[in-house]
Amino acid sequence: MRSRFLSPGTRPDSNAFSRWWWIAELSRNGTDFSLTERVLQRSGLCTAIFIRSLSFHRPVVAACVAELELDPPDVIERVLLELNRWLSVAPLEGLTEADLVRRLRELKEA
Repeated sequence: MRSRFLSPGTRPDSNAFSRWWWIAELSRNGTDFSLTERVLQRSGLCTAIFIRSLSFHRPVVAACVAELELDPPDVIERVLLELNRWLSVAPLEGLTEADLVRRLRELKEA
């Protein structure tokens, strides 16, 4: 148990305390942690978002939670894989949360 919660590693389930802190930092809005609470309620969604570098952009995290929080794991994984591909050529800084939600809906329907 010590290695799982305290030791660094490359697995998504290693060093849990550090990962939870980082997830909170990436998903908070000032002192508002409501998005953090929502994303941590579904471990599959949380892991799928935060193992990808797209999680470093808060509007992406918010859009993913808003659009995918009720979907099954296979849909979440498929859509995030496609979103990650799309974001590799899209200007992320120019996209709003609403733009990202629209794109996620398109990817879900495809």
